[in-house]
Amino acid sequence: MERKPANRKIGKWLLNIAIIFLALCMLLAVSGSAAYFVLEKKYEFRIYPHIAVGGTDIGGLSVEDAEKVLGDKITALSQTGIPVSFNEKNIPFLPVVTSPDADLAYDLVSFDMKKNIEDAYDLGRSDKTWNNIRSRIGLLFGSKEFDLEYKLNEVKIIEFFKDSFPEAEKKARDAELAFEDGSAFIKEEEPGHAIDFPALFSELNVRLRKMDQAPIALKTKVEEPAIKKSELSEKDLDTLAQSALDLAPLTITQGKNK
Repeated sequence: MERKPANRKIGKWLLNIAIIFLALCMLLAVSGSAAYFVLEKKYEFRIYPHIAVGGTDIGGLSVEDAEKVLGDKITALSQTGIPVSFNEKNIPFLPVVTSPDADLAYDLVSFDMKKNIEDAYDLGRSDKTWNNIRSRIGLLFGSKEFDLEYKLNEVKIIEFFKDSFPEAEKKARDAELAFEDGSAFIKEEEPGHAIDFPALFSELNVRLRKMDQAPIALKTKVEEPAIKKSELSEKDLDTLAQSALDLAPLTITQGKNK
């Protein structure tokens, strides 16, 4: 019987805690709702805050202003390019290859700024209410960054780098039959090297997604010969020699075979 007052105190203490907790929940709900609707009204015709494209913040801007900001960044990238080096040689990779004849100019990179702006503006404005609520509240406490949208003209890019860095390309030479002082022998093969295009495209994509103009060091990979001396035997030497004789032209001069 003596413990009842203590139990009543504990009960009241727990009740007070519960009331405070519920009050805090209601306060947070009201504050969150108010912030949500203020956000919706303030950015009714603008991109929601804390949204970036390719490393450029366009949050809070109208579509027109966002197009100008992003367009200026793309123009700067197109004019100065991304520096690419091999040994001591440096050449900028420009998204557009120009020519005195406008018909001969072509794009190495095609940017889709319109899609980027649409995606940024549509964030928090879908036809799914719950997704909108989650996106908008998320932008109050965090951020969202979109990669720059673009397409690579891979065929033309390969041509561009092969023309710009011919020294980075050397064909492998197979082991072959040779003659010296009347004797046949197999000449050693020589490995070649070529531009590592998968690595290059990976580096270009990293730069372009964020409009980063950090330099790229061109990498090459070893091109192995198809035929190696170590794989050939004396029998192969005889076969190669006979094939060379079979292919050699026969010329008759003054009654002698040559």
